[in-house]
Amino acid sequence: MEELEIMTLTAEDGEQLCLHPLTENRLAGRKYLAAEEVDPEDPDFEGEIFLLRAAECSEDEAYEEYEIVTDENEMNAVLVLMQDELEELGITVEE
Repeated sequence: MEELEIMTLTAEDGEQLCLHPLTENRLAGRKYLAAEEVDPEDPDFEGEIFLLRAAECSEDEAYEEYEIVTDENEMNAVLVLMQDELEELGITVEE
């Protein structure tokens, strides 16, 4: 069984969200990821798909920081770019 790449987002309240990156794209110079929620303890878990935007950070940081995209206009613009790649993975983008 292939091991999934997993990234963890930690909210200000300490709550963690484990995600598996699916596809990446750029819009207006910003990096965006579509990632699926995963449970490392449960391989049958089916989570939500999140759209993430790379936070602006300095180049000397050891890792990138991401924010969940919540603005509907921004989300729609990025999904237009990612739609074909997501559909190839079996993920339907609803309008």
